[in-house]
Formats: sequence, structure tokens, C-alpha cells
Amino acid sequence: MIEDDDFLTRMYEMKFSALGIGLKVISDGKKAMNLLRDETVEPPSLILLDLMLPFASGFQILDKIKKTPGWEQVPVIVVSNLGQDADIQKALRLGAKEYFIKGNTALSEMIERILKYINPVTK
Repeated sequence: MIEDDDFLTRMYEMKFSALGIGLKVISDGKKAMNLLRDETVEPPSLILLDLMLPFASGFQILDKIKKTPGWEQVPVIVVSNLGQDADIQKALRLGAKEYFIKGNTALSEMIERILKYINPVTK
């Protein structure tokens, strides 16, 4: 999770922990960009991304994720306060799988939709 809101990250950590899912939190854009440059780091199974971060925008990070070998297939889900249609369309165009506006969607609903990317059901 790339998010600078401590309260929100604690909520996600509690929810995912209860489901037996680990969550690594990166709190700013610079740390996220450095992680993407580190070839020894294994890509995660999913990235939750805020768009308003210190030191680099979430759009820059999303673009870098999708252009980094080994990371380009990682599903990215945006969770942001930015609710303008242009921001949503830009994130989806850059490769985000889902876009949630903070406060507009219940956390339980977000978790349910996020889980389909972590544990896809095959028919």
C-alpha cells in the first residue's frame, strides 16, 4: 500500500490482518520510486495506491509501475480523495484496475472488490 494517511493504513492493516493477508506500507512517493528501482525486490501481488503523496504523485508512480519489468502485471487499485472524472480516467488509462474515492465507498465493499485481485476465482 502506497499511502501517507496513517489512520487509513492502520484500518487496512487491521482488515487485511484479520483475513490473514500481510500489508506492507510505503508512506511517500520517493520511497515508492526507490522500491521500483530496486531489482532485488519481488513485486507484490497487488498495490493499493493513493494519488496525493509527498515527493511524487500517484500518477507518476502508477506510470512507473506499469513501465517496470516484472511489475507491469501487478494489479494497481487507486484509493484517493481525487474524485474528478479526469483524474479517474487518467488513472484507468495509466493501468489502474479499480478506482475508489475515499469516503464514497464503504471499506468492507472496497476490501471485497480488492480481494478478487488477490484471490481470483476461476470457473
